[in-house]
Amino acid sequence: MSNTSIAEQATASVVSESPAIIERWKRDFSQTKTNGITYDYIIVGSGSAGAVVANRLSEQSDKRVLLIEAGGVDTKDQIQMPAACGSCQLGEIDWQYKTTPQLYSHFGCVNQQSNWPRGKVLGGSSSINYLQYVRGDPHDYDNWQLPQWSFQEMLKYFKKLERADPNAIPRNVHFRNHDQDKGMMDVTILEEPNPTNRLFIEACEKNGFHETKDYNAEGSLNGCVSMSQISTKEGKRWSTASGYLLTAVTRENFDLLIHAHTCRVAFDEQKQVSGVIVKRTSSLDKEEFIKGKEVILSAGTVGSAQLLLLSGIGPREELQKHQIPMIVDLPGVGKNLQDHMMTILVYLTHIPTLSTRDLTPENLQKWATQGKGPLTSSGGESLAWCQLNGNDNSNKTQVPDIQMQFSPFTADAEFFRISNFKPEKHQIPMIVDLPGVGKNLQDHMMTILVYLTHIPTLSTRDLTPENLQKWSTQGKGPLTSSGGESLAWCQLNGNDKTQVPDIQMQFSPFTADAEFFRISNFKPEVYEQYLKPHLTDESQWTVFYLPTLLHPESKGEITLASRDPLAHPIINPNYLKDKEDVRKLVEACKLVEKIFQTEPLNSTLKSMAKEMNGDEATENEDVFWESYVRKYTITICHPIGTCKMGKEEDSMAVVTSDTRVKGVRGLRVVDASIMPNTISGSTNIPTIAIAERASDLIKNND
Repeated sequence: MSNTSIAEQATASVVSESPAIIERWKRDFSQTKTNGITYDYIIVGSGSAGAVVANRLSEQSDKRVLLIEAGGVDTKDQIQMPAACGSCQLGEIDWQYKTTPQLYSHFGCVNQQSNWPRGKVLGGSSSINYLQYVRGDPHDYDNWQLPQWSFQEMLKYFKKLERADPNAIPRNVHFRNHDQDKGMMDVTILEEPNPTNRLFIEACEKNGFHETKDYNAEGSLNGCVSMSQISTKEGKRWSTASGYLLTAVTRENFDLLIHAHTCRVAFDEQKQVSGVIVKRTSSLDKEEFIKGKEVILSAGTVGSAQLLLLSGIGPREELQKHQIPMIVDLPGVGKNLQDHMMTILVYLTHIPTLSTRDLTPENLQKWATQGKGPLTSSGGESLAWCQLNGNDNSNKTQVPDIQMQFSPFTADAEFFRISNFKPEKHQIPMIVDLPGVGKNLQDHMMTILVYLTHIPTLSTRDLTPENLQKWSTQGKGPLTSSGGESLAWCQLNGNDKTQVPDIQMQFSPFTADAEFFRISNFKPEVYEQYLKPHLTDESQWTVFYLPTLLHPESKGEITLASRDPLAHPIINPNYLKDKEDVRKLVEACKLVEKIFQTEPLNSTLKSMAKEMNGDEATENEDVFWESYVRKYTITICHPIGTCKMGKEEDSMAVVTSDTRVKGVRGLRVVDASIMPNTISGSTNIPTIAIAERASDLIKNND
C-alpha cells in the first residue's frame, strides 16, 4: 500500500515520531568525532548489509569500527507501519533515484522512466521496503558456481540471522522447525490476512500449484503458492537498524556517523586503502579525511559501484572520460545490472481490501498499542512461483523465472505517481581500471494486473482511528500488511521440483489511490481515467496481481553523470530489451488470467486489463499482452550485480569470493551488488545472509 496520505493522516493522529523509537538513538550521531582515530574497519552504508557487518565486526572488542550513513535515524513511524511503506518513497529517507528513459518498457510512465527507491536512513532499504521474507531457491546460490557461497554454506547464515517467535505464528500454520531463536531478524506471517488470499490460493491449486505453509523450508520454490512471510515484530517493521544496530551502538569500540556522504576511498602509493573522504551534511563544502586500515563498501547496488568509479576503480574508458586517475582497470564495475520486473494487473472486487479507508482512529490505535489490525499489512500478502520453459535439465540455471504476487489493496493515484507511470568531463584520478564496476546491473521487474472487487481490500479507507490504534497498541489489524499477502512460484510449462521457477506471483489485496500511482511514476491519467471512476463507489475495491520475472536476460549498467560525489549516477537497466523477457511476462499474464477465470475468484473479481490497455484491443492475445507488459511493467526494486563476485580469472568480476576488490588491498564490497545473478525472490534477506557470511570471512581474514 503506497500512500503519502497514510503518513499525513497517521501523523495527525497517533503516528509521527514515536518516543519509543526516538529513545533508540539518544546521542547526536551526526557530530561523531573521528579526528586522531585510525579505524580497523570503516563500513560505508548502514543498510541490509552494512548494519550487519558493523555489528559483527564490532563484536571483536579489540577492533575499532566506524559505520558511515548518508541519511539519518529511523524515528518516523511511517517507517514502522507496514501499511505506510509507500509513504517512505520520494521523501527525505529515499535517495530518489530515477532511471534513464527506457526504450523498450515503461510506456505508461512519465518520461518512460522508473523511480528507483533506495533507503537513505539507518537500515537502508530494509527500512523502506515491503517486508517480504524470502530466502530464494537453493539452485540460485549453487548456480553462482562459487563453493564458498553454495546454498549449503548460505543456509547456515539464513538460520543464524533468523528469529521466529512461535507465539507470533498463527496456530493453523506449520512453520519450519529449527533451534535458531536468537537471530537478529524477526520473521512472522500476517495474523489477519485479507480473505481474498484464500480464494487466490484455492484458484492456484486448481491450476496445478501446491500450497505450502512454509516456502522457506521447501527445497525448490517451483510450483508452490503460500501466504507471505514478513519481517515484522508485533505488527511493526523489523529492519537491520532494529535487529543489528541497537546492539552495536552500545559498544565502546563502535562509532556511528550519520548525515555524512562518502565521496571516495583513499589509497596510498601501494594501492593500500588509507581511509575515506566524506562530506558532512552540515558542511558540504568541506571534505574530511577519516583514516582506516580496511574499508567495506555496503552502499548498495547503486552506491557501491558509484563509489568505486569515483575512487578510480572501474573501466578504463569510463575513468578517462571523466578524467579520474586510474587505480585499477576493472571492466565489470557498474556492468551486469540486473533487476526483477513486475507487471501490474488490477482487478475490481466488492470484497474490502487494504485502502486509505482503513486509516481510522480505531485501526491506528489498534496498530500503535497492539500491533494488530489492517495497518500491519504492507499489501503483498501471498506469493506463487513458476517456471515457463518446462523441464530443460540441460540448462544449469533452471531457477524460477516468474514470481507472482497477489496484493489485496485498493490503488490510488499516488501509487502510480511513485511508480513513475508515465556528458561533462569529471577529472577524477584513476586508481584501478576495473571495467566491471557498475556493470552487471540486474533487478526484478513486475507487471501490474489490477482487478476490481466488492470484497474490501487494503486501502486508505483502512486508515481509521480504530485501525491506527489497534496497530500502534497491539501490532495487529489491516495496517500490519504491506499489501503482498500471498505468493506462488511456477514454471509456465510445468512445475518440475528439480528445477527452479521462472515466475513469482504475488497477490496483493489492497486498494490503491492516486498516491500509489504517483510513487510508481505512472502517468496521472492511468489512475484518473481508468480506476478513479470505479472507486467512487464505496462498495468497490481492488486487488493487485504482480507476476515478477525472476531471471531476466536484459542487463543494464550504472555510469557516472558527474565527478561530483553528490550527483546521482546514470542508471540504465535496459528493461525488456531482450525479447525473451517480454515473452515470459506475456505468458505469465496469460497464466494469471487463467487463474482468475477459475472459481472461486472469477465470481468475485473483474479484470481491468482491457480497459487499462486503452486503444490496444486486439484479437491477437500475444500482441495485446505485449502492449500491456511494455506499459505496466515496472521495477520491484531488487537491483543487483554491479560489483559482481566471481573467480579471479573472470575479467568482469569486481570482487573475488572473499569479497575483496581486485587489484587493491584493504577494500571489500559487501551488499547486493556482488550477487552475480538474481535470486528467486526478494533480495533483502539474502543480502543480510551475504553480510553474515562476509563478516565471518573478514574476521577470519580469509
